[in-house]
Amino acid sequence: MAATRITDAQLRAVGELLDAMHDAVEDVERLTVLDAAFHRAVVTATGNETLTALLDGISSRTLRARVWRGTVDRGVTHVTLSQHKAIYDALADRDPAVATAAALMHVDTSERWLRAHLADIRELDGRLEL
Repeated sequence: MAATRITDAQLRAVGELLDAMHDAVEDVERLTVLDAAFHRAVVTATGNETLTALLDGISSRTLRARVWRGTVDRGVTHVTLSQHKAIYDALADRDPAVATAAALMHVDTSERWLRAHLADIRELDGRLEL
């Protein structure tokens, strides 16, 4: 939906977030904040307030896991940036099929990593809660 509804101003904002992410590639915490902002900007472009609210809830609950991933798997930042670039390019082309495919690949990559490391993340959360 974002590919067909995104305004030029919204697209510029998504591009600026992508540029800022490239600049913050060595700062995992800053990169994670920008990552969340990138996702929110894309979802906001859909015009679907329910989807935006759902993303906000999911994003806040996965923040620590994403910071941890960026810390222990340093190569993941470049994968994330590449996937975000693919999403941005599809949005810029106003191509909903390619945008959907790029977003699905991004979500799948993240979900596979999360499933593979869920026990480690739960252990980390337990230590952080103490």
